[in-house]
Amino acid sequence: MQRERCCGQCPFAKSTPKTYLDTMGQNGQKFIGQAQAGMYLPCHMEVGFGEFLKNPHLPQCAGAAKYRANVGIEVPKGIGTLPPDRETVFESPEELLAHHRGIDLEHAKRIMATVPATYLARMELLQGRFIRIPFNE
Repeated sequence: MQRERCCGQCPFAKSTPKTYLDTMGQNGQKFIGQAQAGMYLPCHMEVGFGEFLKNPHLPQCAGAAKYRANVGIEVPKGIGTLPPDRETVFESPEELLAHHRGIDLEHAKRIMATVPATYLARMELLQGRFIRIPFNE
C-alpha cells in the first residue's frame, strides 16, 4: 500500500521544519541512505510503525516515493512509486541535507561529494533493520 500525500512530519517534504529531525537526533543523511537503497519505508506516522518489521504491510512513505522519482532512484518491484513532485519534496540529496542541517546548498554539495548517497545507502543496508525486497530479473 502506498500513501499518496506526505504526512505532516515527512523528512522528504520541504514543509517539514528542519528542527523536526533534530528532535530525533538525525541530520538527513539516514533518510538519504534509506531512499537511495530502495528500502521499503513505511510512513513513520502510521500506527504500528515501531513494529513494521513484523508487519510489512504498512502504507509506504509518500515523501520517499516522490523523492526517489525526483532523484531518479530505481526501486525493486513491491516498493511504492509515485510521480515526481519537485514543488513539495526535495529535488536532490544535497537539498534535503541543506534543509535539515540548516546549511547552504554549496556546503551540502561539498558534504555529499565526500559522503555520497551510495555510501549512505550501504551503511543503512549494513544495519539490517529494514526489509529488503530483491529486484526482479
